[in-house]
Amino acid sequence: MKDAVEQPLGSFHQCYRLDGRLVAMGVIDLLPHAVSGVYFVYHQDVEKWSFGKLSAAREASLALEKCYEFYYMGYYIHDCVKMKYKGDYKPQHILDPLSYAWDELDEEYRELLDRRKFVSRSLERQRTEGKVSDDPEQWPYQNPLAATSSGKSVFEVRVPGVMTIVDIEEHVILDEVCFALRPDLTVCAGDLQQWDESDSYDDGSTLKGLAAELVAFTGPEAVQEIAIDFTR
Repeated sequence: MKDAVEQPLGSFHQCYRLDGRLVAMGVIDLLPHAVSGVYFVYHQDVEKWSFGKLSAAREASLALEKCYEFYYMGYYIHDCVKMKYKGDYKPQHILDPLSYAWDELDEEYRELLDRRKFVSRSLERQRTEGKVSDDPEQWPYQNPLAATSSGKSVFEVRVPGVMTIVDIEEHVILDEVCFALRPDLTVCAGDLQQWDESDSYDDGSTLKGLAAELVAFTGPEAVQEIAIDFTR
């Protein structure tokens, strides 16, 4: 059935008109397997008619009509009234920020979101299995700004979405990271004297630690395209 339906791809605007007047507009991405709701705005004159829910119904309908496998509603902010409506749709799943697994947004999940600013179902399972502390404050994750302001390396805490040292060792050749030492001089880390003998990756005050942290945030694909600039 899917092969028989033409599935457009790309970014589009969906316009909602009332008696010819533009009252709302949705920004959507049509992906190979999904309709993704990016943004939606509407005029205050139609606010009482819950146009956010209307757009969700239309985008879900589009996913069905064109045989897309999924409908992504975008970010869900539990304590934001304008976004909380997304949780009214079922079945609904939220991406775990640590394990990247999709977990159902059930009542248990909602209760966790009511109590905590950061929720990871994978960490909750580890807690019940006795693998991590019962105290969420002791869990191995932290805001990256809090980590750096305390003098810690981001590798000392678990920052969602950031590569670990193990990830870097498996997927990145740090010797290929470049440093701009002068406007006319850029060198690769592997060409620096004593680079191989320098400190470990998890010390953010060292050159190697700085390079590792940069790669951890930007990803392995960026290594060939970036240089750490020491000229400014």
